[in-house]
Formats: sequence, structure tokens, C-alpha cells
Amino acid sequence: MRVIIALLLVSALGTIVASALALGWRFNVALLIVMLGGVALYLGKTRDRTLARLLLFSLIVGFGELPADSFGVQHECALVYPQDGLMLWDSPAWVPFSWTVLILQFSFFAWCAVRRWRVVWAGLALAIAGCLNIPFYETLARYADFWRYENCWALFDVTPYAVIFAEFLIGMALPLTVRGIERASTAGVVGRGIAFSLWIWIAGRVSYALLA
Repeated sequence: MRVIIALLLVSALGTIVASALALGWRFNVALLIVMLGGVALYLGKTRDRTLARLLLFSLIVGFGELPADSFGVQHECALVYPQDGLMLWDSPAWVPFSWTVLILQFSFFAWCAVRRWRVVWAGLALAIAGCLNIPFYETLARYADFWRYENCWALFDVTPYAVIFAEFLIGMALPLTVRGIERASTAGVVGRGIAFSLWIWIAGRVSYALLA
């Protein structure tokens, strides 16, 4: 819990600074190196099997999210990235690692929630948390020059309603996906990561069809 809270604080404070000073994607890369490096050091010291499984799951989802990202870039309601760095498909090469950090945080909270509550209530809690978090995060990302959206029906002209609804759908499914992951085999963790990546793609397509 201390490691995840530290990630959350570093991510939030770093993104606020980046937004206030318009530091751009290179600052975000440095921030990701610090955060993932800290997780790696923790795992090397403690051999925490649960967090290691959640990290593997998050890394697979980070790269598995690229098709959904590509759809967002190519859609009329367009996700726009700076074009002055190394690209991976339609996304900057750092994007999968940004998703890894985000999913690691939320999957840990989902894992905790589903151990305390029924999976439906845990899913609803994560879905609401995602909907509340995403406008804040998207606003900071825009003014930090990480990415932006164009030609979208959006909250405060920043966060597309389609993205908010997609986060709701993603959050609903996360507790069910990570439930019992501490007992899963490596293949089982990989399978969960692939399945959740597919769900992200579906959630994006449904959300864009309804609200973009």
C-alpha cells in the first residue's frame, strides 16, 4: 500500500508541475522512469509476489491498449500526441509505460476492494473513481503538453464524454479481472492482461459510438 500511495503522489504532483510549467512529454518520460524504477527496487528487495503479478498484468495491458489508442488517434474525435518523439504504432513509445503505472495503481485498489466487498460493489467503486479521476488527469495532461483531444463533445472542452464513459466501463471490469490474481500462474496473469486489453478496446469503441 505504501508503494502504491507513493506512486499516486509522485504521479499527481509530477503531472501538476508539468501542467503548470508546460514541461512536455520528456518530463513525463523522466517521471515514468522514476516511478517504475522505484517499483523495480521494491520488488527486488521484497519479492512481493502479488505486486509482481499486478505489475506483469499492468505491463501487458499497457501494450495491449495500443489498438484502442490507435482507434482514438484515427477517429474524428481525435486523440492528438506531440509528433517529435519515437512513435510506437500511432502512440508515443512512452504511452504503454504510462498506462502501466496507471493500471498498476488502479488494479491494486481494485484487488483490495474485491477482497472487502462483493465484486459488483467493488466494480462500481472503481468505475466512479475512474470517472472522477479522468477529467483531472486529462486536464493536466493537456496543459502539460502530453496529449489533447480535438473535435470532441467534451467536459470543459478538455475531457471527451466518450473517454469518461470508457473509464466507467473499464473500472467496472477491473475488480473481476484481478480477483484472485495473487494465486494465478504466470500464464493466467498474461491471459487476464490480454482479456482486459480486449475489454479496453471494446469499451472505447462502444463509448465513441455513443458519445463521440
